[in-house]
Amino acid sequence: MTERNNQTSPLDLDIERAYQFYIEAIIGSINSRKQWYEEYGFNNPRTTSGDWEVFGAILLRQRKSNNPYGHDLEQAEVKSSGLSGGGFEYQYHKNGGVTKLDQEHTINHVFVVYSPNYSTLTVYVVKGADLKNIFDSWRDALLKNYQGSAAQRFRKSIPRRVVVTKGQVVMEVKLGRLVSSSVQPKLEI
Repeated sequence: MTERNNQTSPLDLDIERAYQFYIEAIIGSINSRKQWYEEYGFNNPRTTSGDWEVFGAILLRQRKSNNPYGHDLEQAEVKSSGLSGGGFEYQYHKNGGVTKLDQEHTINHVFVVYSPNYSTLTVYVVKGADLKNIFDSWRDALLKNYQGSAAQRFRKSIPRRVVVTKGQVVMEVKLGRLVSSSVQPKLEI
């Protein structure tokens, strides 16, 4: 697992198991519900952020964080967005938002971009240090958001173009087929 300090260590990915989860739990679940949704006039079934967090946990070989106001995983944050989405939303709860924001640059960030039917996806990993300027730019607004306010959450987004520019593609699926299975990324985090 990646350490929370400035040391550099290789990211040990489990692409095969993440792909298995994608096929069985994400695609399988959607396919099993699709007929019901169509029959009763609902839009296509969707995944939840929890599905992508479990996917990220498997991919990074990490467990869920114990902190309810902290990061999704022990050493990473997982974000997802459809192809038509413009960015990846971060939320900071009033009870732990400052601490979480201050730690963002010390962890990895997994970004999943998926097609409307989930048959195609690209997974990026970005070192938190590469996003530090963005996180630092949010700090004053986060503090101001909670001063004398009943607001419980603070939300900001990282644009997709930043992820594409700063991130490394660690996994790709096209039309349901894993296209990066023979590549074991050597990402230094």
